[in-house]
Amino acid sequence: MELIASISQILIATSVAFVAWKQYQLSGRQAYLDRERLKHELFGRRYDFINDTSFFVYRNWDFDVLSSFDAHIAKAKLLFPKSAVGHLTQMRYAAEKHVQRMVKPASNNNETPEERIERIEESLVQALNSDYKIFISSIEYLITIEDYNA
Repeated sequence: MELIASISQILIATSVAFVAWKQYQLSGRQAYLDRERLKHELFGRRYDFINDTSFFVYRNWDFDVLSSFDAHIAKAKLLFPKSAVGHLTQMRYAAEKHVQRMVKPASNNNETPEERIERIEESLVQALNSDYKIFISSIEYLITIEDYNA
């Protein structure tokens, strides 16, 4: 009888250890899946953010658009490192400078107000497009580094 009791204790201890080991393996796999899910969500949010940023690059700017771009930059601070957010801030300052130029009265009397605004908007799109390309390249570099470290 004692032999059966001692064998049953060993079997119970072995089964408990086996279940604990399986749970440990499962928790490791679950942690890996959670990390991958978070990376996927971050990628999705960054992708949506970049699409929204391209919307800002190719539109007519005014003070309302500048304020909505400020909110857009605040969202970027949660998704990207400071270096990438710095490029967006440069885009914002370039846009603000161009918007202020559009509001100022024309110093050149040879061009109509429509021509002047069109010229300023063209130079703004060129400036923003350049900063946007730098922003995208910094994001591509960031994603490459994150993939390398993963």
